[in-house]
Amino acid sequence: MTRQANEGFAKVVAARGSFQDPALDLADELAGLLGEWLAGDRVGVELEYELYLAALRNPALRADAAEWWQELSDALAERIDPVAARALVALMDGISLQVLLTGGVYDAGYAREMLARLMP
Repeated sequence: MTRQANEGFAKVVAARGSFQDPALDLADELAGLLGEWLAGDRVGVELEYELYLAALRNPALRADAAEWWQELSDALAERIDPVAARALVALMDGISLQVLLTGGVYDAGYAREMLARLMP
């Protein structure tokens, strides 16, 4: 069940399939992906994060919980260096948690600007 719940964001990324395009504005694409995911099924997004955070207390969940960010980092590392890729994923994770925890509205412009700042 953990693996299935973690597939929401991965499905959004796979559906766009655009990381390989060298002309793509990566910050804009990531901000769009994040917005699309957060605008989707809110209960599903919350479940993904609940399971992700449950791995803090349950080591059996850690591999599945870490899988989504590792896959995204690996995909981004095809375009930028691996360290920057991990930083981008961490920033996206933080922005997502802030939106979910505060019930706020996702600000794609802010996300795009911050993501661009982390790009080499």
